[in-house]
Amino acid sequence: MPDMKLTVLGARGSIPVDGEKYNIFGGATSSYMLKAGEEIIFLDAGNGIINAPDTGNRPVSIVISHSHLDHILGLPFFGGMTIPGKKINIYARREDVDKLYAPPLWPVSISEYPADVSFCDIKDVFNIGDVRFEAAASNHPGGSNIYKILYGARKIVYATDYEHDGSGDTELTGLCRDADLILYDAQYTPEDYERKKGFGHSTVEAGLSVLKESHARLMIFVHHDPNYDDCKLLALDREIAVPNAHYARAGEVITI
Repeated sequence: MPDMKLTVLGARGSIPVDGEKYNIFGGATSSYMLKAGEEIIFLDAGNGIINAPDTGNRPVSIVISHSHLDHILGLPFFGGMTIPGKKINIYARREDVDKLYAPPLWPVSISEYPADVSFCDIKDVFNIGDVRFEAAASNHPGGSNIYKILYGARKIVYATDYEHDGSGDTELTGLCRDADLILYDAQYTPEDYERKKGFGHSTVEAGLSVLKESHARLMIFVHHDPNYDDCKLLALDREIAVPNAHYARAGEVITI
């Protein structure tokens, strides 16, 4: 079975930011492109999805963790939306997306774009071709999904917008057991987290505990705080004490 390849299109949390201070880690919000065999799958559609390479007429799937604005901001600007007949399956609650992308907030609905757009229900377990998704509820205000993604013997866990529960995070650790890659929300430093408990985000320290207990191969930290520029994130990155964990960088490609 071919490798899986994950590309970081956007790893910023909450709101987009721009400028020279954000060149390394990027300023675009959550979106990751996953290639697995013939499948092209986007994890979330923050404005990072605008950075996606041209996929031509190939069908694509977009799997949304939750419908907070920073995770669906890029949907109407995704280049594939303008290609007549291009098949795009969006895994999200249509009513949530239509609340934003409809008059008077937006001139047309997503379904009115030239592409052949379908909305698909997110079930506890679903398949996109040979890629299996298992959804689990995240600890996040308003709800969100953590996804365990399986392709042959390969395993990725996408755990954005997750707040650790302080009791060892046993459920998440179980989902991550022996994963090849974990994308883990580490928006806050411990100091910032103390002021923002309940906001639905976590820390590097909590993530490293999950990494150690799950025996996963690699963890990348995502959903970067918009107030943390490259200088701040580089300093935080240097403080990580293990070789198999780091902050996600814009354009980074990980092959599994």
